[in-house]
Amino acid sequence: KYEADGGPSLVDVLERIDRHSAMPALDRLKLVDRLLYNFLIGNADAHGKNLSMLYGEDRSLRLAPAYDLLSLAHWPELSQNMAMSIGGEHRPDQVMARHWQTLCEAAGLNLTQLRKRAIDLANRTIQRLPQVLDGVHDLRSDRFADRFAATLERRAGWIETRLVAAEANTRIERPTK
Repeated sequence: KYEADGGPSLVDVLERIDRHSAMPALDRLKLVDRLLYNFLIGNADAHGKNLSMLYGEDRSLRLAPAYDLLSLAHWPELSQNMAMSIGGEHRPDQVMARHWQTLCEAAGLNLTQLRKRAIDLANRTIQRLPQVLDGVHDLRSDRFADRFAATLERRAGWIETRLVAAEANTRIERPTK
């Protein structure tokens, strides 16, 4: 299930979507958004077995909805290395602009579009963070909430500085506290 152990890479999954999905362009975008979201929240365990396709009533295949989305930030003793690499890099803190570029080239993705989607997703996720943390606080763990918020802020910053450095006028909007 893990790329490093012979499981599928993101490029492998995109190729399967291209071959089998009834709506490959839409499913490719959904998968890219899922990659970006998993990166943002610190979900290092986003592996091949968490991806599947579903048959529609007309027997056409589509990418199944996302599931098993979790942040490993609360458990630093667990490996933080990503199950699927970004441009050959499994360590999230080492993912640089060149890795995103490598991924885009290998997967036939547009880097400019990826940058825009990443900024939009980071903005939407950060704007909703207070609501999410309120729910987490209700679940009793202020420590988890603090680590999750720190992970999200740090990774949004990585996207801002490493992925979108060339787009100087675009900034991730942070909510005021």
